[in-house]
Amino acid sequence: MNTFYRLQSVFRNVFNDPTLRISSDLAAGAYEDWDSVATVHIVLATEVEFGVRFTTDEVGGIRSVADIVRLLESYAQRRDGGAILAAARPTPAAAQAYEG
Repeated sequence: MNTFYRLQSVFRNVFNDPTLRISSDLAAGAYEDWDSVATVHIVLATEVEFGVRFTTDEVGGIRSVADIVRLLESYAQRRDGGAILAAARPTPAAAQAYEG
């Protein structure tokens, strides 16, 4: 499953909208339900899905889907030459912690 598809799944879960289709230019101001609280949920769900941990500065810079993709690509370059984006799956405990 590719990065963009997995990220779309995160957004669909956060916004409880199984038909939501994201694009790189989707930004907080362009989607009415994407507010600061939703950003926190997006960040937490993305961290669980991709097995990463964003810094406070990185989170503060998230304004669009493209920003999140750039962060994930940056993490992929630092870890296993990109394997994190291709293979990282949340552990059952991490997935349950997010859902609970």
